[in-house]
Amino acid sequence: MEIQVGEQAMFKNLKQNWVKGEYVASVEDSFVYRIDDDIHISKECKKIEPKDNLNVYHIAYYTDKSEIYSNGVDVKAESMLEALNIFSEKFAKIEPIYIIKK
Repeated sequence: MEIQVGEQAMFKNLKQNWVKGEYVASVEDSFVYRIDDDIHISKECKKIEPKDNLNVYHIAYYTDKSEIYSNGVDVKAESMLEALNIFSEKFAKIEPIYIIKK
């Protein structure tokens, strides 16, 4: 696992609970991490994956006017307008029924 000094990660403490801390260094088969100003050692470490700031919008639509069941697609976007624009690019001739933010 590649983790850099100063990165935030999850470490297993002595009570076997996962805690969030700042990676300091590796010592033999352990990880040294810091929480506030306290230094701790852990045998296990999980890197925290960065989250994107995009919202997920669910857009429902009919593929054909004769269909009784609708379809839906999830679109990640910063705004509802951007989600509708992405939908329109993918499904050029289809009108959405509704859009909701998940």
